Amino acid sequence: MSAERRRLLVAALVFFAALGVYAPVRQHGFVDYEDDLYVTENPHLADGFGWDDVRRAFAEPYETNWIPLTWISLGVDRALYGTSPAGYHVTNALLHAASAALLCLALANATGALAPAAFVAAVFAVHPLRVESVAWVSERKDVLAGFFFMLTLLAWVAYARRPGVARYGAVLVAFSAGLLAKAVGVTLPFVLLLLDFWPLARQHPLTRVGAPPFGGERKHRIGRLLVEKVPLLGIAAVVACVTFTVQQQGGATAWFAELPLQARVENAVVSVAWYAQKTFWPAELAVFYPHPGSEISVDAVGRAAFALLAVTLLALALARHRPWLLMGWLWFLGMLVPMLGLVQVGMQSRADRYAYLPVIGLQIAVAWEAWAWLGRGRAGRAVAAVVAGAVLVTLTVATRDQLATWRDGATLFEHALRTTRDNFIAHDSLGRAYLRAGDFDGAIEQLSAALRIQPRWPEPRASLGEALLGKGRVDEAVWNCHEAVRLDPASAELRVQLAHVLLAAGWIDDAIVELREALRRDDGQRAARIHGLLGLAHGRRGDAARATAHLQQAIALDPGAVTPRASLGALLLQQGDAAGAERELRAALGAGAEQPELHSALGDALRTQGRDAEAIEEYRAALRAQPRHRAAANNLAWLLAAAADPALRAPDEALRWADVAVAATQRRDASLLDTLAVSQAAAGRFAEAVATLDAALALVPADPGEQRAGEQRARLLERRALFAAGHPYLEAPRR
Repeated sequence: MSAERRRLLVAALVFFAALGVYAPVRQHGFVDYEDDLYVTENPHLADGFGWDDVRRAFAEPYETNWIPLTWISLGVDRALYGTSPAGYHVTNALLHAASAALLCLALANATGALAPAAFVAAVFAVHPLRVESVAWVSERKDVLAGFFFMLTLLAWVAYARRPGVARYGAVLVAFSAGLLAKAVGVTLPFVLLLLDFWPLARQHPLTRVGAPPFGGERKHRIGRLLVEKVPLLGIAAVVACVTFTVQQQGGATAWFAELPLQARVENAVVSVAWYAQKTFWPAELAVFYPHPGSEISVDAVGRAAFALLAVTLLALALARHRPWLLMGWLWFLGMLVPMLGLVQVGMQSRADRYAYLPVIGLQIAVAWEAWAWLGRGRAGRAVAAVVAGAVLVTLTVATRDQLATWRDGATLFEHALRTTRDNFIAHDSLGRAYLRAGDFDGAIEQLSAALRIQPRWPEPRASLGEALLGKGRVDEAVWNCHEAVRLDPASAELRVQLAHVLLAAGWIDDAIVELREALRRDDGQRAARIHGLLGLAHGRRGDAARATAHLQQAIALDPGAVTPRASLGALLLQQGDAAGAERELRAALGAGAEQPELHSALGDALRTQGRDAEAIEEYRAALRAQPRHRAAANNLAWLLAAAADPALRAPDEALRWADVAVAATQRRDASLLDTLAVSQAAAGRFAEAVATLDAALALVPADPGEQRAGEQRARLLERRALFAAGHPYLEAPRR
């Protein structure tokens, strides 16, 4: 077998090994940490993906990032997979596996040493530090940029072998594509210069390990090697400026704007040592590591600085005869520089994803040093194979364990809390996950913990307000949301959350004021949601015309939105337009929403039109999704007990659902008790039906000034007389 075919075969094995390690991601969901912003609630992806979206990806930065190629990639996935997470995860895994295979080819072509190249690529494929970049859908930018990074390395080796315009053009294209995926590649020209030093030895001959892949290379002056990088550096400078400007305008650099330079430098020094340590001992990894601010000990900084200086001096001393050590070490240091927080972006001190490409340098240094010692004899190679196999198996096991923590948001952040201290992001994210799951006590506990660490952080303050509202603590809920807006009055999102709480508390006019201000401050990303809430608010206020206008505007802005269609359907039903309500509710269900409220409301619309059989099916659909849905249980029980069509009646089932509805209110709702009595009478239990109606009548005031209460009492008394005479209540047939 030729050397080229052998390299391709090994690269293919690396590719499939990487896919095998990451196979479990097919069962993973999205996590409650930016996946909503990037995919599930990204307004730019909501209506499919077309050429206008390609233009927008380049022209309109989103969520403090200018990563147009990543947005295009996610848009293609959205068109293929919708909001099903499996496809997105598989794409990430495929890109990572392809990057590992390309790295194997690039290093093997550059050095002529297939064994260490394969080991470095395999370690890249299965190292636990890569899990965050692969298992997190939002980090598509990492694996996509990594793919083009490896493609650039491969193109550069081909160019170094036979310089030419076409080959250099391939380098420029691959390099530019990587930067359009994520600006992490801005230091790649520096890495290419290191490749020129070793293993390509384009400036002067150096020690090689392995057979030279191409002999008789022309040596170039250092000036020419630098000039070759000028176009790459120019592209990198432009992308870096655009990226920083977008992040600055989006507020990504604001959190630690006041962090002293000394604290940033100290954290950078300690972080370099941390990344090196985790390369060799990848334990206690987490999705977020809180920034220590100015609390890093002098001792920790001193130890890290001494270790870094010692390794640097050693690599320099051995550079002539062991150039891979210096090349790998400088690769590691150089690629880390933009990620060390010297210009702080975000709230983290460091991140696993930042190591995705830099630690390749350390792996190269170790692999080629080991091969220099063991690769010359048969016995040494056997030892190397055994050690390499043990390392790869150990890393694979650790990666599978780390991968399991990414299966859902709650598991991810519970793990982060076990492995870090004062992790306010983990507390906040776990609290919001509990909030979405309806665990208000758990949400309050976690969000309160986040605020004890960062008391001036507005987002968890607003989420705490929503959790408190869920517990019925209305005044506390409103205070917390008001406090969140006070801390960040420019945030449209916080005003929307405040309005939501105000609406739930019944403070409709105040909610409308906040929503109008939110609409004024919004950048267009929340307009549909704000109009939907305004429609809901005006509907509760009794202003049907304004409510309808706002809801229709919300639907026009986001045709796939469910809530405004559901609200418009309920409003049309109140106005007597059952057919219009049915149209909107079916459209909401057709958009992929399966909320029980939609099925229940559609049942009401069908029932109003006399289509009882269809209404029964919708109520049952609502109860399959939420077995204790009070309105659906009550309405289903009524139809099963009193439907005009005898074929639809099922008294025993009616009794079961009527009990469910009544239990939800501890028998304190007269209307629900009325349904229970009708169900009891349908089952022939007339004495129980009379007693149930007596309990219902006790809940309805007998005040003659209360017209609605008087009408309700009259209906209850009429049915009581019917049941006392031993007759069930049945609805009259509709014509």
